Amino acid sequence: MMFCGHIWSVATLSAPKFRDFLIISNQVKMSITPEKKQFIQYIAGGLSTLMNGSMLAEEIYTSNLPWPNKEWIEDPTELYINDNILEGSSFSEDKFCKAMETIDKGTLWELLTYFDSRDMSISHAYIESCLVVNDLPEELQGFAESIDYREIETFEDFLEL
Repeated sequence: MMFCGHIWSVATLSAPKFRDFLIISNQVKMSITPEKKQFIQYIAGGLSTLMNGSMLAEEIYTSNLPWPNKEWIEDPTELYINDNILEGSSFSEDKFCKAMETIDKGTLWELLTYFDSRDMSISHAYIESCLVVNDLPEELQGFAESIDYREIETFEDFLEL
């Protein structure tokens, strides 16, 4: 890879710089529109079911408490979830929807791919939300149909659409 006239290798990057490289390279592939954010807000109930039912919300909440003699594992995505989405140890649909209004593209990509990595894909969240295509505004129905027809399985698929 050429960068400013120098041969540059991803293998020589430190862990934080490699993480930043991955985020930036994946953001290039990502397309986030207001309609996509709105669709994500519609399936917040499904994400709530998945997060609370798997106890992941509680796990994130308790892992970020200031326990004495506890070594923190500071996952920036889990810190974001704790600070902006959880209400105590539960996933808050209202807080999630408010966060979707102000979240930047990089943080959104990290959050949604985090859900994918925890087996909480967009197709699972859509199913758990108990929505049907006709429940959605017409401009969002195509997303639901793409999930129903398995054209979209993961949040990453959704973001690349």
